[in-house]
Amino acid sequence: MANNPQFKLGILHCNSTIANAIFAILSIIGQLGQSITLPLWIDSTIDNSSFENTDGNSTELKMDSYFVLTFSLSVFFLFFGSITLFLKVTRPEEINPLGKLFPSKYILLVASLSALDGLLIVYSSSGTRTPPHLQAILQTVVIPLTILFRPTLLKFICAGMVLVALFVCLIPTMFTITSNHQQNISEVSNDHPSFIWPIIYITGLIPGTISIIFMEASLKLKLDQDKTVNIFWFLTWVKLYQLVIIVLCFWTDFLPHWGDQPNIEIFAKRHVSINSIWVFSISCFFGGSGCSPSPGVRGTIFMLCYILNFTSSLLLIQYSEGAALAAMVSSVVTPLNFLFWTLFNERPFQWHPHLSTSLWFSIGGLCLMFPAILIYNFGEKEKVVEDHQPEERKHLLEQELRDLSNAEQY
Repeated sequence: MANNPQFKLGILHCNSTIANAIFAILSIIGQLGQSITLPLWIDSTIDNSSFENTDGNSTELKMDSYFVLTFSLSVFFLFFGSITLFLKVTRPEEINPLGKLFPSKYILLVASLSALDGLLIVYSSSGTRTPPHLQAILQTVVIPLTILFRPTLLKFICAGMVLVALFVCLIPTMFTITSNHQQNISEVSNDHPSFIWPIIYITGLIPGTISIIFMEASLKLKLDQDKTVNIFWFLTWVKLYQLVIIVLCFWTDFLPHWGDQPNIEIFAKRHVSINSIWVFSISCFFGGSGCSPSPGVRGTIFMLCYILNFTSSLLLIQYSEGAALAAMVSSVVTPLNFLFWTLFNERPFQWHPHLSTSLWFSIGGLCLMFPAILIYNFGEKEKVVEDHQPEERKHLLEQELRDLSNAEQY
């Protein structure tokens, strides 16, 4: 019992095993809600639009994917920034001096990878591009990518069990996708062949997975005795950098066959004018401009679930074995998400169970997956990269980080 580590965050103190279990459950709930509501939010904009007459021309205004991305990032930055400011005023020791030592280049790297992940995922998440039930299956690509950085025999066995379970879930999608899921698929976009957008979706998961691995290294970096950087301080700066990068990538919204605007002229007309997409979209989000409650309700649930998932996942990374365990836990979302879209239609969103063999395949996949996660969690802990380094190399690494931080001040 004496060796049982304790979790401490502010006034919260508890057994680390209990804390990790809570983080895992919250991460599953948040990621499941996030993955379900993102396509619902994006596609709710299709049925909520307005026409403005300027100079005798009619311009359609509606929420687009670029607004969804920039607006949600703005909310995330304000949320984490508010917590950081609150801690700085009430508990300044929580925003420890390590923040000043922490090299901003690593925050920029994480933010850049996250921004690329956001651009690829959000634009490909519409049900008209990548069907929601297929998104649930494609998200499993993060498991082998993350386990690749944790090469131990036990972890590979657990990862193999999870991948076998996911393949079981995938069988009805691969061989009977038309008969089992045709009613779940919205009008499919004709911008690309049907397999292109799913490939783009998978591609978007890769930088997101790499960013999580870099976040693990950043959050576990110890430069001042036994202290690590405050997670909310870290997230505030990551989201600020990410928002700036996304704003600079405005041109993606009028890329041919990619963005929601046909060309740069229409983009400028709809974004720069007084009656811009931003003005309409914010009004629509809060139920104005003749919009239904759907965009605001779905968008709010998505952002709350994202914050819940992102925060709990990073706490799981910081206070447990790291990104590999977080990837294994998040893999539970795949069959649950798949089951959800087996029971519901996306457009119109309604209860419409598809009682087919796919349901039983998903249940079978879950039965295989849970033992693998339990084995991973209670097995021998893996060593992080730093533990394999000689003590001299660790001191050199710490000195290098300090030198980089000092150089940035000039």
